[in-house]
Amino acid sequence: MRVTIINGSPGKEDSNTAFVLSYLIKGMEQKGIKIGTIYTTDLDVKPCIGCFKCHSIHIGRCFQKDDMAEVHKKLKNTDLLILATPVYGPLPCKFQSFLNRLVPLMEPLLEFRDGRTRAKFHDDVKISKVFAVVVGGWWEKGNLDLPATIIEEFCENHSVPLVGILKRPHATYLQQFNENTRTFRTAIEDIGKMLVEKGEVDEDLLHIVSSPLVEESSFRETSNINYLSRKESQNIK
Repeated sequence: MRVTIINGSPGKEDSNTAFVLSYLIKGMEQKGIKIGTIYTTDLDVKPCIGCFKCHSIHIGRCFQKDDMAEVHKKLKNTDLLILATPVYGPLPCKFQSFLNRLVPLMEPLLEFRDGRTRAKFHDDVKISKVFAVVVGGWWEKGNLDLPATIIEEFCENHSVPLVGILKRPHATYLQQFNENTRTFRTAIEDIGKMLVEKGEVDEDLLHIVSSPLVEESSFRETSNINYLSRKESQNIK
């Protein structure tokens, strides 16, 4: 199995997204899988201009000259694609541009399923499954729904199975090392192992890793105190 992770966080290795991914990767590597990681922040990615020349004049190729040509080659030889992003109202700019620039991998042989027009990947694209990781800073899991929906639509439009979405709200709290968070991190490792062994994920594990680590009222109070302290230190009324 060839696995490629797309990390859409501008924070790269120091981000909450990377922290969650580190345990997912740890679980997968225990099964002998080598994983390639691409940070969208490192890429020269021009915006998609919606010309659709990749569907007409240069089928399967984007006319723009940047890093996406090499990324397309890597993704064509990827079995499992992991899309990971923080919530940035809703997506980080470069991660959104990255998704938009995957249009050349789509072959517009149209189907109509469940009331929607859908297409598929070109036959030379080996991606057979997608897994998603969505992390956020706010307390509630619902804050992660919009990025998750965007990835769900991406998979439907390309007719590739989305085998699960790992949602981690108030992700900073996961970086506290205690007995409680150890259970969460172990569950993420188990998800990585299951992705390799079965190509799917147990919903119970996904539920565990998205569960609250702190009461909402405590989270809100701490966040507000920290913000007001910063505001006061800058003499802002």
